[in-house]
Amino acid sequence: MYSATGLRVGFGIGNEDIIKAMKAAQTYHIFCLNPIIQTATARCLDQTIDGIYFNTISKLYEQQSNKLLQGLIQSKLNFNYWIPSGGYFIVTDIQNIEIPQKYFIQNGIQVTRDFAFVHYMINEFGVVCIPCSPYYENKEIGQNLVRWAFCKTDETLLEAIHRLK
Repeated sequence: MYSATGLRVGFGIGNEDIIKAMKAAQTYHIFCLNPIIQTATARCLDQTIDGIYFNTISKLYEQQSNKLLQGLIQSKLNFNYWIPSGGYFIVTDIQNIEIPQKYFIQNGIQVTRDFAFVHYMINEFGVVCIPCSPYYENKEIGQNLVRWAFCKTDETLLEAIHRLK
């Protein structure tokens, strides 16, 4: 929430019965969150009352998504891709990309294709993407997929795009 990924903060809105149930559960969680995060969350929520934040971040992510997508399309690699309808990742299919065999062994262990590709990208292009197989119970299903984050600065995105050419 509010470009602060990794911070786990929850809140609820509901009728009286729902709020009573939430209060009962909240008793056991009150000591898990520090006051700085609580204060920051409250200030963020106050800033969204007029709706400007959500419109601004939505437009920014659409621009960044388009920028990265064009960079992936124009890269020297043969990506198949999905245009995202939410979130801040573009998922690409890497099955048509040749990956040198040396990247399939990491620390003496055979890795899935997506992990090999990630190491290939880091070592050969200096660009990082995220393997998708860990998100699947059957790792083979996701081994040809990687995701690219576009929630980055213009400078970072343009540098990554430049390195992919």
